[in-house]
Amino acid sequence: RNGNTQIRISKSNEMLVDLLTDYHYQHAERLCRDYIKSIQKINFGLKDHLANEEGKKEFNYNFEQWIIDLVTDLNFKNEFQRSLIFCKYAKTYVPDSKAILDLEEKTNQLLNQHINSLYTLRKDLTNNKISGSKRLKKFIQLFEGYLQIFDFNEIYPALKQASQEYPDNLKIKSLYKKTLLADLKKNYDGSNLHIKKKGDNLYHELNWTGNAEKCRSGEISELAYERAEQRLNFLRRVAGSNTRVQIDRKGHKTAKKINLQEHQDFGKDCEKCEACRRFSYELKEEHIKVDLDLVKGMTKALSYFNQEEKELSGMEILLDPTAKNIIIESTNKSSIYIKSHKNDEQKPASSTPICWPPEGYVPSELVYHRWAFSLEDADFSNCIIKMKCLEKEVEIDQIIKPEYLKGTNTLIWTPLSIIKYAQMDLTYDVAIYNVKLKDQEKPQKFEYKVTIIQR
Repeated sequence: RNGNTQIRISKSNEMLVDLLTDYHYQHAERLCRDYIKSIQKINFGLKDHLANEEGKKEFNYNFEQWIIDLVTDLNFKNEFQRSLIFCKYAKTYVPDSKAILDLEEKTNQLLNQHINSLYTLRKDLTNNKISGSKRLKKFIQLFEGYLQIFDFNEIYPALKQASQEYPDNLKIKSLYKKTLLADLKKNYDGSNLHIKKKGDNLYHELNWTGNAEKCRSGEISELAYERAEQRLNFLRRVAGSNTRVQIDRKGHKTAKKINLQEHQDFGKDCEKCEACRRFSYELKEEHIKVDLDLVKGMTKALSYFNQEEKELSGMEILLDPTAKNIIIESTNKSSIYIKSHKNDEQKPASSTPICWPPEGYVPSELVYHRWAFSLEDADFSNCIIKMKCLEKEVEIDQIIKPEYLKGTNTLIWTPLSIIKYAQMDLTYDVAIYNVKLKDQEKPQKFEYKVTIIQR
């Protein structure tokens, strides 16, 4: 009956559609369709109640008009991505509605215009075309805009730039954390492979067609590759490796065989089982092997370190800032990540250090017991590592210094007394001294901060 009532209904719908969006990115399609009916019942109940209070006998409000009103309201708030997600599931109840199809097309156009305006704003900010008091406001506008459409591919460099320019600004800090946690929910949690039901049967989305007992390598689903790329590029964004990586789908026969040999029942029903078991396959390429499928194994691969060789870390393969391709072979129990040397001659050397945990904010579940710092053509043989938290020095154990080699070198250490699950955000100051770089006589010092946050 007044403006406040409509504002509250609008805010309520925004929150309900936000939950629908979470279900969507968890690939719960059936739940999303059912949830549309729940949102509709809430809205119709409110409308009916208001009509009764106003003394109206009949409540005239149809399903199609409700969808149009809700999407129009979301579009008014620039929530175009949520509008499209809502439309995807709502229109299944009115599939022949031309008005809803037209509105969906218009929403796509508005989304593209919004993306173009954010692109222009981001370029203007990074090129310092906006200055003075407007600059902070425009940074906030940019981050809020990207958050509304769940576009995380270009936001992190701008976030880090704004954090350096406004280190004490609480709004920038809040948006940085909000962005990271939204990206984590959509692209880390949302990249899991699930067990699904088809008819009366259950199947796993990995859909590995091989058979270890019969020595059949088989293939995995295209969806599994897509989810692995989704998770890997999330990890790369957080680490500062903004170049998107694609997984080479052509297959690697030797890696497939090695994966099979990791199964306990390998060769059990194979006619050539003795020969299969005796034969030893070797990979010449740089690689890491873990005992999980390619998506689950991603974080295990990231924390991998070759104890025997004491030189190769999983971080070098997964987070290489110059990489554009990676080869991954997987079964349901084993996966191998192989460094791709495709177009190596075109790769420029990177002067940007890559570290894990990365500089800036990092979710607590992605902090491992080993910390690492990688840099091309860096000599760490005489380096010293210092860490502090709340002005107290953090004891460091097991420092592993690689032999100086041309290319990427990784310094690995184990800090003691790291508190992962604190009731507050904890910042760890990291300083690495006496790093010798190619063509530089004076040793360099690298400093950065890692802030562990909770969901």
